[in-house]
Amino acid sequence: MQFDDAVDIVLAELRRENLKQSTVERYRTCLGDCAARLKARGLDDVLQVRRADIEEHQLYLQQKGYSPRTVAQCMQPLRRLFEHLGETGCLLINPMEGVVALRHHRKLPRRVVSEAEMKRLLAAPNVGLRCGIRDRALLEVLYSTAIRLGELLALEVSDVDLERGLVRIREGKGRKGRVVPLGRAAHRWTKEYLERVRPWWMRGRDHERRLWVGNRGRPFAAGNVHAMLHKYTRELGIESIYPHAIRHAAATHMLARGADIRVVQKLLGHSSIRTTQYYTRVVPTDVQATHTRTHPLEAGK
Repeated sequence: MQFDDAVDIVLAELRRENLKQSTVERYRTCLGDCAARLKARGLDDVLQVRRADIEEHQLYLQQKGYSPRTVAQCMQPLRRLFEHLGETGCLLINPMEGVVALRHHRKLPRRVVSEAEMKRLLAAPNVGLRCGIRDRALLEVLYSTAIRLGELLALEVSDVDLERGLVRIREGKGRKGRVVPLGRAAHRWTKEYLERVRPWWMRGRDHERRLWVGNRGRPFAAGNVHAMLHKYTRELGIESIYPHAIRHAAATHMLARGADIRVVQKLLGHSSIRTTQYYTRVVPTDVQATHTRTHPLEAGK
């Protein structure tokens, strides 16, 4: 089978899985780069590819100066390609087998936001103004649900169930949906925003379904949220806080207070517990203290 045909097959499989177009394009780029290098060496057929060829490509990526994390991201599409060909009977021997992946460590967040800072930030908007009510509601939802910025901005009015205190995230990472609880403060301010602010701004724009809008009824964008955070942190005189740092804050604060890591995993929408365990590196002493206080073999000692 020609390498180009094999690439088309795996890309079609990704589309059937409803992965985001950006992910499909990343796979296309990584696989295309590898295919071009193999073709230059006379390897047009996937049956000709051997483990040494894959290891040579990984070394090439390293020598280009890519970080171990970037190299791993470039190699993942190749792993997926050959696994798929093996599963469908197109290959008997997977050339990826035995290829040692580069080890990389996730960096800790640039900014670990404290509970005190979050309380100050949430109280910063002037709720005597419509835009202040919107800002307070948005920040409360961001912190309460630990939602990603893209997920937050994609929310529609119908995704918020005030009666049951839930938020439906229709398309999370990997196009996976989930339902998360809306905390009391987030519920209060979201209700206030939906009843008193959004209808005022949406007069004559009833077709718009997005939850978060500006005073002209246009959907909020990532730049709007970053600008809002920059404004409030500057006014408070604290170090800048970016949206993903609030997600980190929600997770680490819950873990520090003794939350079950699998509950936090579901809240964050992580497919693997390993990803969630990364957050325990941020507050190891708090987690250790909680363990000492609550574990039956430790408590009371």
